[in-house]
Amino acid sequence: MRLNQKIDTHSGYFRRRLKSAGVVLLNVNVNLGGIRVGSMASDCGIFIGDNMQHGWDSHGKTNAGFGAVVGDGNQLLVWMSQLFDSDLIDVPIFDNDIKSPAMSYVQGG
Repeated sequence: MRLNQKIDTHSGYFRRRLKSAGVVLLNVNVNLGGIRVGSMASDCGIFIGDNMQHGWDSHGKTNAGFGAVVGDGNQLLVWMSQLFDSDLIDVPIFDNDIKSPAMSYVQGG
């Protein structure tokens, strides 16, 4: 397979059946040259190959007093930002979900 070669995941018989039913199919592009990530958050991940993710939690608060700068080659020459956060308690977290002991073994914990 060439890099950047399009892989049609719905070919032949199934493609014709789905098309006749009015289903719109999109081709999947697989690029094995690398992974480019624009931004990550605390509740995301990049997984490659056979894997399992169990017991994920993400709790937190973010303050974006400046907003977001996205894209390539951005420059901020003159900027100023102020943030007033007068909360007495930020993000009370009640994490009552039950994690399976078996998944702790799978995760190596």
